Amino acid sequence: MLQNLKTIPALLILLMIFVTPSLTARPYVSLSGGFVIEYPDTWEQIDFNTVDLFLSRNKTGKNRYDYDAVLAPSANSPFFSGSYLIVTIDTVGELNDTQIDSILQMMLVSFGRGLRYFPVSDNLADLKTEYPKYDKKSKIISVFSTITQRSKSFKKNLLMQKLYERGVASFYFFAPDSIFDESLPIFEKIAASFSTENIEASLPKENLKIADIDTDTEKKDGFSMLPIYVALGIILMIVIRKKRRKNRQQ
Repeated sequence: MLQNLKTIPALLILLMIFVTPSLTARPYVSLSGGFVIEYPDTWEQIDFNTVDLFLSRNKTGKNRYDYDAVLAPSANSPFFSGSYLIVTIDTVGELNDTQIDSILQMMLVSFGRGLRYFPVSDNLADLKTEYPKYDKKSKIISVFSTITQRSKSFKKNLLMQKLYERGVASFYFFAPDSIFDESLPIFEKIAASFSTENIEASLPKENLKIADIDTDTEKKDGFSMLPIYVALGIILMIVIRKKRRKNRQQ
């Protein structure tokens, strides 16, 4: 009887896993990068002004302003108080093996550690090594680092660089120490969702509607400007006539 009771919590946990609905995902389409990723529907894209203000206050270098997007949970206030993602793109074209080796060698020098070659999933289970790792199959370079303040760790970062036909897409995942481990599955899922296929189909319908509205507005604005142009023309004619009369009188 006692043995049966002990198995009840385990069964409840299994039921919760299978019964609880999975979170739906939102697509983020990078038109400049030519790819799409999916992030939780509890997240949102942070507006550029907010991000720029955050970067300026942290005295970030100018090159850091060249980001493609910043995503974070909607519940974050401010957005950097919890986990968040910064996406950057370097459209240098597809890299050959020699160029990839050069990048890896440069990273080795920068981090001063050995480079390990094994799948990203294994990398996520062994993050506290703080050296670059490369997954040849998925062409993803990953680096884990700890951000310190006054010699104390307060935030962690996982950098994942996806090498693809257009160049390099970099994903900078940040989270406070207290929630970094629980945020890892989300980070892994976002990076794994990277795709260069069916980008148009992933574009939000709202964007298409906005584009149509903008086009219609331009047309309307073009017609609404016509009376103004006519009025300006009449005023110009009056001015010219007055000048001619003055010239004749002189």
